[in-house]
Amino acid sequence: MAIGFDAGTYNLVCCSRKEKKDEQGEFDYQREINAFIELPLENKFMFNIMKSTNVPLIEKKDMAYVLGESAVNMAYTISQLELKRPMIHGCVNPKEKSAFEIMSTMIHSLIENSVKKNGEILYYSVPANAINEDTDADYHQRILDAIFKAYESSNGFKVEAHPINEALALVYAELANKAFTGIGISCLCPGTKIYTKEGIKNIEDVKIGDLVLTHKGRWRPVNNVITKNFKGMQTKLQITGYTNDTENYKFVDNHELYVLRNNKWQWIGCEEVEEGDVVGEPIEKQDLDGKTLAMTICERTTCYKEYTKKRVEISADVWRLIGYFLADGSLNHHENCLNFDFQSTEKENISDVQEILKKNFGKESTLTTHGENCTRIKCFSKGMKNYFEKFYIETNEGKQKSLPWSLSRLTKGDCLNLLAGLIRGDGTIGKEHLCFENTSTSLVILSKQLFSRLGIAASISYSEPRLHKLKDGRVIEGKKQFWKVSSGSKTTFQSVSQLISEMCCDNSKFAERMFISDNMCCGRVQKIENDDYEGIVYDLQVEEDHSFSGPNLTIHNCGAGMVNICYAMYGNPIFSFSIVNSGDWIDKQAARATGENIAFINKEKMKVDLSKPPTTLVERAIHTQYRLMIEHTVAGIKKGFSEVTKTVRTDAPVDIVIAGGTSSPYGFATLFKEEVKKADLPIKIGEIIKPNDALRSVARGCLIAAEAAAAS
Repeated sequence: MAIGFDAGTYNLVCCSRKEKKDEQGEFDYQREINAFIELPLENKFMFNIMKSTNVPLIEKKDMAYVLGESAVNMAYTISQLELKRPMIHGCVNPKEKSAFEIMSTMIHSLIENSVKKNGEILYYSVPANAINEDTDADYHQRILDAIFKAYESSNGFKVEAHPINEALALVYAELANKAFTGIGISCLCPGTKIYTKEGIKNIEDVKIGDLVLTHKGRWRPVNNVITKNFKGMQTKLQITGYTNDTENYKFVDNHELYVLRNNKWQWIGCEEVEEGDVVGEPIEKQDLDGKTLAMTICERTTCYKEYTKKRVEISADVWRLIGYFLADGSLNHHENCLNFDFQSTEKENISDVQEILKKNFGKESTLTTHGENCTRIKCFSKGMKNYFEKFYIETNEGKQKSLPWSLSRLTKGDCLNLLAGLIRGDGTIGKEHLCFENTSTSLVILSKQLFSRLGIAASISYSEPRLHKLKDGRVIEGKKQFWKVSSGSKTTFQSVSQLISEMCCDNSKFAERMFISDNMCCGRVQKIENDDYEGIVYDLQVEEDHSFSGPNLTIHNCGAGMVNICYAMYGNPIFSFSIVNSGDWIDKQAARATGENIAFINKEKMKVDLSKPPTTLVERAIHTQYRLMIEHTVAGIKKGFSEVTKTVRTDAPVDIVIAGGTSSPYGFATLFKEEVKKADLPIKIGEIIKPNDALRSVARGCLIAAEAAAAS
């Protein structure tokens, strides 16, 4: 066995190889968030209670330290708690007295299950020192080395730890088929929720080809997923209407957001956003040219070779039936029937479904008892069962329900009936609010959009998987986050006359947390915080519209950061360095040269084709700054080669592993190759490769290095 370990300020990732490959692959990954909170230890009882629930803890005098993801969850839930991190600027934070002990505990815990023998070989990642800014990667390396040397497993085993450059680890992870020869060149933070056609995903889980909802209210494919290492300031935003107004969006590199300023929607960098600014998510537009949707139900007659086809127009009633099915319906393949489940007390909903089936499809249905206090409606029809299979899509988590048509095809009346079926099937109708609750994020997005199409601004929130207690005393833990979409507005249900007649000192103020404007469901930025961040960041290249959205926020596909470079031959590092010029630097320099603002430059940058000559002042400025940034990078590569020119020769093209927002504009690779030719390097550039799994790629590369060392 051998171990690879990626040590970052935000993510700690351990990678080892499984004894037997399974459906999840051949690698085993253990990940923890590098964070903690302090809790005053008022009594031992509370400490033991938390410990019994497997919360990672450290006890020290009169203080308890909650570690990792548990600390993050507690800090998000309890606003008085301050989330801290043991690392800052790439090394252990000297201001945190317990930082070394806390980080040691997390790292030791992550590698515990991977250490199978004494002297296990472990490789951990470290960045190279920057050539254009002061950094202290050497000190960071010494701290990590001390942590790994102090490790001893429960069996008394220790590890033999070695550092490896991050970019070299990328070469090991991505260039195995190229004899580990090439150049590794290493923007939202992980965990950011993104709307896709398959449902809500963390940005690190979005794939090339996924459809995302753009600022123009239409679904467009992701052309590329950009990942890179980042070290610097992050901006955290809290927005009304998202997870009870407490969830943070996290951005770096002054990433642009869609903001309503001076009655105009415009792209503004996150560092320039102000409290009270209006932001929002797009509402999918209605296609007024679309034809009325209909179902074609094929039923077999008494003769096995003949079928009858029945065309059923999707009327208001049928849209409501579809809502019922999406919320709490199922298919019974054994009996060839549709099932609809309700509480036995929901007699009006049960009657509604039966009437729709009879009136629109000519189908009688039966009622059976299903579980405790539950009534199941059964509609025996193989044709309908086959048709409703269209309401399931394949995702990474298996099949889940989804609307098979674009929401743009629905009228306002269609939206109202579909939402009614969803809420009646799996929601709540209160005196002052409506809500839909589900674990299927594709249905959550659907309900959120339906609210918006009806002119109702709905909030969205999620909670961690629930525990389900069974009658026999067993407890089953859910596997999916539980989402809730809620209208949450008195004005939705109370007329103006009622509000006026009931007005008094206690209720005279109505906080407009959410509202509809310019085909956007809007909220406001209510809190902004800045702190340090180091770790993997992400961005998406999106076809045509260059934007994507998540709960109550729309984001431009821009971004940038540090460039980490390593040239390796047959797995041997020849030289390595970092450059701290970023896309943000390009924006600022181009804005200064043209007199335009940064937001305008960043937007125009996404339209530029760097392989073509510039035709305007702005294009010329952007081209110039990109060339300067690439020149700095290529100059560093040339300098590295000049120092080893007497011992290194290669006639074969050298591949480059590269990731980062700076490489997102069209023609970047062409421009990069042009600058390489001008530099007259003693190498030829081959293929440019962008890794798809950057969060794990470094750790996997570290493992490959460790295995090679263990075999020698």
